[in-house]
Amino acid sequence: RELPKLMYAFGDARRPRADTLLLVDDILQEYVAGVTAAAADVQSRPGRVAPQDVVFVVRKNAKMYARILHLHRMKAQIAAAKRMVNDPTTFDDE
Repeated sequence: RELPKLMYAFGDARRPRADTLLLVDDILQEYVAGVTAAAADVQSRPGRVAPQDVVFVVRKNAKMYARILHLHRMKAQIAAAKRMVNDPTTFDDE
């Protein structure tokens, strides 16, 4: 469901061909399975793959590593903004 939207966002046709969609889906599943398996091999806690395990696996891919760090920073900023909005003392009129 989401893959055609992602493909369109990256320049593909609005409705990609079915064979193209299947091929990209297969490639994506193989990649995610490979990264997950590699992260499982270096997992920091037995029985569970943690986000830092995935970061460790992709650390040598500069582009991917930078993207992960950027998304992590954005997540922290969003969480801080939500805390500020949910804090009733933020907007008090003194």
